[in-house]
Amino acid sequence: MLLALAVVVVAATVVAAKVPPGCGQDGAVDSATFGKLMAELKANPFSFDRQEIIKNFVADNVAGLRSNQTIALANLFDNAILRVEVLEMLGPLLLGVTCDDLANGLLEPIHNSFGKMDALKALVNATVDLKQNNATILAQFSNTFTRRDAKSVIDAARPRSCVFGDPRSVKRVIFVVDTSGSMGERFRDADGNTVTRMSYVSRELVRAIDTLDSDQEFNVISFSNSPRAWQPGVVPVDAQSRTKAQQFASALTAGGGTNMLDALRLAYKDTRALGIFLLSDGMPNSAAGLVQEATGWSSQLSARRPLNTIALFAPAQAQQLLKSLAEATQGAFRAINK
Repeated sequence: MLLALAVVVVAATVVAAKVPPGCGQDGAVDSATFGKLMAELKANPFSFDRQEIIKNFVADNVAGLRSNQTIALANLFDNAILRVEVLEMLGPLLLGVTCDDLANGLLEPIHNSFGKMDALKALVNATVDLKQNNATILAQFSNTFTRRDAKSVIDAARPRSCVFGDPRSVKRVIFVVDTSGSMGERFRDADGNTVTRMSYVSRELVRAIDTLDSDQEFNVISFSNSPRAWQPGVVPVDAQSRTKAQQFASALTAGGGTNMLDALRLAYKDTRALGIFLLSDGMPNSAAGLVQEATGWSSQLSARRPLNTIALFAPAQAQQLLKSLAEATQGAFRAINK
């Protein structure tokens, strides 16, 4: 029975990955910055020194990592355990990997099944075409039993939203979502359907909420002319709160202005929140002093509370503002372009 299962799985048809907006490589670390990082790493022959360099890079950098950049960094570590530790360290900056990237670039160089399994667990939720193309991953596990275990990991995966990234990195998180009039503009998604920005973001927010762990707390704030909070403050993740929040997200509609200042003020007013994910597609009603205000709110408690920003089809000026907000608060920045 197990052998038959394994044969069926490996023989699965590999289809072309449909990569939705945000699952591409937009907003990645530029080539010059990455080149300097690689040069510094190669100049240090000791793996633990290299890990410390990567740790500092992740802490100081707001841009994401392309799949080829992730592979290049991981391949600097021959030890499977250290390689997995590095992959976990890079998690907040991953812009996503394909099954081919994961299988051929990251799993294949690992020579034991235990190391492969740990690497799979570290990256399975960052794999953008996991459901369509997982046969290439399963082929890396030659043993019937390890292949079965790998399939179980894949089946249990909760792939992250390509828009919001991985909110599981923040134990008490608030999603702040722009619902201004421009969010009603339409575009064609990866399946060829014409959708509004708002409906697409609502769908991705539902997915992000679905990935939250049971030990997290969360809230959702929408904003146009004024902010509107789903709850007065963060609440524990459970079946009921998850469903109610997803209903709130699904009901969001586009209209009005972009009062980002009051939305962030409301989010940071919740002193229990440890981090924020802000999505917007344009410039706020007023940008004057916004970065300074956010910096102050972020650092008003003993631990800095990062503002992770997502620019959705935003013009250059808005992208720069959102990137500056992330840089000032030690958050991460993600650009999603057409």
